[in-house]
Amino acid sequence: MAVDLAVTSVCVVVSDIEASMQSYAEILGISTWSVADESGVPALVDGMESSVSYTSARGTMCSGLEVELIEPAPDGSSFHRQRLQRGDGVHHLTIGGAKGEIAALVERLGCAGVGVYQDLGRGAEQWFATRDVLGGWLLKIGQSTSARTVRSRVPVRQWMRPQHLVHFGIVVRDVSPCRRPSLS
Repeated sequence: MAVDLAVTSVCVVVSDIEASMQSYAEILGISTWSVADESGVPALVDGMESSVSYTSARGTMCSGLEVELIEPAPDGSSFHRQRLQRGDGVHHLTIGGAKGEIAALVERLGCAGVGVYQDLGRGAEQWFATRDVLGGWLLKIGQSTSARTVRSRVPVRQWMRPQHLVHFGIVVRDVSPCRRPSLS
């Protein structure tokens, strides 16, 4: 089954967004960030209504892959839950593609028993709890269309050559749940 989908961004939950932006600049060459403060966003998290707050920083690698850093407020969001349960690390991958491909992906997720885990109520962003079927992370489909308060960051260091992401690995406890028959 050929599928025309792409990973468009990687989201990492962090405890200190300023220090993390500095580290990503020094190590991966992402030197310009757009920072947004989200406060009191209505959300549905694991079937329960909630309100989430966080600061996000978005930067782009020269390959075009967006890296989003999230420093969550202490609330019921999946971002904060991850910080409490697993600490800093990859929270989700964002998948993009044509509408028909996205609809087919959502249908395949449903057939695999995967439902929406978090929805920020915007209708454009939904996270699916794929940890049991894909291992280690959530899958986000959609792009935010909300107005954001954005603070531009000036480049941290200009002298570093940008790096390319050529492989993305996930460490899982048990690989067997990831080996399910094809849903086609």
